[in-house]
Amino acid sequence: MEKTKFQNLIIIILVLTVAYLVYTNQSIDNLKTYKNTEYGFTIQYPKNLTAESAFRAYPYYSSYNSEEYSTTLNFWKTDADSQDMGKEIVSIPVYSYAPNNNPILPHIYIDVRIGASAWPEDVKNCYKLRPEYEPYEKNFVTQVINGVEFKVFTDTLGGRGRHSYLSAESYRTIHNNICYVIERIRTGSNDGLSADAAKEDDLINYYNQASDIIKTFKFTK
Repeated sequence: MEKTKFQNLIIIILVLTVAYLVYTNQSIDNLKTYKNTEYGFTIQYPKNLTAESAFRAYPYYSSYNSEEYSTTLNFWKTDADSQDMGKEIVSIPVYSYAPNNNPILPHIYIDVRIGASAWPEDVKNCYKLRPEYEPYEKNFVTQVINGVEFKVFTDTLGGRGRHSYLSAESYRTIHNNICYVIERIRTGSNDGLSADAAKEDDLINYYNQASDIIKTFKFTK
């Protein structure tokens, strides 16, 4: 009797192990890898998405190409200012809703973005926020991603004018004297959305998918 129970346990363990390996291989097969040799990192994302070398402009938040809405922000991180010297490295758009390619209103964007700066002042202030963001500094938490410790802050400010909003989670670390910033961002409008826009439950899933993408980040040097 005991021998039979032991054999059954071994069979269950083997079945679970095989199932896990199959699931893992399928998950890997469904991912693409972005590799940056200059800054020494990789990040993986689903094959149905496309990595882009430039950050898309968010209406009212970045250097959107319009006299009415443009600013001087170097938008390599959510709280960048005109003095920052950071670089936009890669953006992975997870969800886009902008009818007729009109980026003003209504719109919904969910992105993963990676920026970096070796400028000494940016490195010095890597974990500091601009004055209007300072209330969020106390909300910093520590999170380890593939052996690297990041400080994470969440910006959940609501309306930023014209019925728009911006939610962002910013992961920051200093590696080889460079400030790295990984962010998942959701920005959009609060009204005027048509029936073909993703529903809130789906948007939450897209935002969670952005978090899963960030968890694949690895330094290669």
